[in-house]
Amino acid sequence: MTARPDVVVLGAGVSGLSTGIRLAESGARVLVRTAAPVRTTSALASALVGPNLSPPGDPQRAWTDETLRVLGAEPMPGVVWRDGTLAARPAGGDAPARRADAGFPARALTGDTGLHPVRGPRIVVRNPGLERFFMEAPMAPAWASIFPHGDHVVLGGGQRRSDDTTPDPAEEADVLARCVAIEPALAAAEVLEHTVGLRPGRAAPRVAAERRGDTLVVHNYGHAGNGVMLSWGCARDAAALALGAAPPA
Repeated sequence: MTARPDVVVLGAGVSGLSTGIRLAESGARVLVRTAAPVRTTSALASALVGPNLSPPGDPQRAWTDETLRVLGAEPMPGVVWRDGTLAARPAGGDAPARRADAGFPARALTGDTGLHPVRGPRIVVRNPGLERFFMEAPMAPAWASIFPHGDHVVLGGGQRRSDDTTPDPAEEADVLARCVAIEPALAAAEVLEHTVGLRPGRAAPRVAAERRGDTLVVHNYGHAGNGVMLSWGCARDAAALALGAAPPA
């Protein structure tokens, strides 16, 4: 880019890139900067959009609806519609801990002391022929999730406050055992990859604008493990704020 950008987007995960696209579609010159062009937090996401567990009136419900609208409007590479099972705990169960798929450096950039690292193991196995997803909710410190992606399946999950990204064999065995108990076909599945992502824990996503001197800073981070699910809705609102417009009601 030779011309001076109108907007600089910090971060190239799903939140940063979707926001950059919305800004560019509005005619802005956009420059995206990232510290990790390949190993973003979003690259380790399970990438499930839905089910929407946000209560009516919560901004996350509208953000999810917008993401579903965008992804359902026309065919997109890598987007597949799947049926599955949501196994919900009874009322009064533990509330989910907040996780995010992007934005952990915001703690240093913005001084947001409400952010903390949440360790999330990601186990990838060869797909033994599964097509339906399975997910427990709300998410406790450990749960079972099975997300088929063509020739492989992403298994989860777990979350504990830690900035350690070292794969733990005991943690892997625990994830596999819980998932095999749900889907026995996974018992003989070859493990292809075991990685650990850090998802910034926060009470709720932050999509807001503030002035810092002569610069307008728009925040879009802290997506509670739902970065992909909230991406296009948050991108719409963040782009509107960056361009000086009010987000849709």
